[in-house]
Amino acid sequence: FFKQKTAYEIMPSLVGSEMCIRDRVGIAFENAYKEKPDIKLHKHYDGTHPSLLGTYLAASVVFSSITHKSPKNIKYNYYDAIGDSDIEFLQTIAHETVEDFYSIDL
Repeated sequence: FFKQKTAYEIMPSLVGSEMCIRDRVGIAFENAYKEKPDIKLHKHYDGTHPSLLGTYLAASVVFSSITHKSPKNIKYNYYDAIGDSDIEFLQTIAHETVEDFYSIDL
């Protein structure tokens, strides 16, 4: 059967690079679930694809990982589909995850 290669298998020099941000996103998901076990970060029908909140968290982590800036000032909320408390929580999780991963202050 076909096995999809990871970035690490394709090019070992990518380890730790901005190309391998998915590790940080996974850590952010774990952190969010630890603080709010009932948050819905995945689609209900398969449990693997991100929901709107999961996509927002992932995008916040990617933004901060690339720019080394906090996502806490991002005002976008997908046409008012995401509540203010969820935005604040997800931005904080992304902020803290990226700070911890890189050992930096955003």
